[in-house]
Amino acid sequence: MGKYKSFLLMYNLQKANNIGTLIRSCAAFNVSAIFFVSKKKKRSKLMKEFGMFGNKGTFKKMEIKCFETLESVKEHCDENKYKICGKNVF
Repeated sequence: MGKYKSFLLMYNLQKANNIGTLIRSCAAFNVSAIFFVSKKKKRSKLMKEFGMFGNKGTFKKMEIKCFETLESVKEHCDENKYKICGKNVF
């Protein structure tokens, strides 16, 4: 892997639509990890809640980190010197 790492942050998830496809895209573009802000702390609970339709098995291969709040994600990023940039898609 090169000098830079990229991460995807998923927050305020309401529906399962497109989550599996986003995970599959992360695998294709060599995203280092996916950060979920969710009360669900385990991969299996995320999988059950959102179904992950369309991930084609990539969910098992991705590093998944779960955080309860956006503040805890920011702390994690600050500790690891990750820069945060983002785009809200409605």
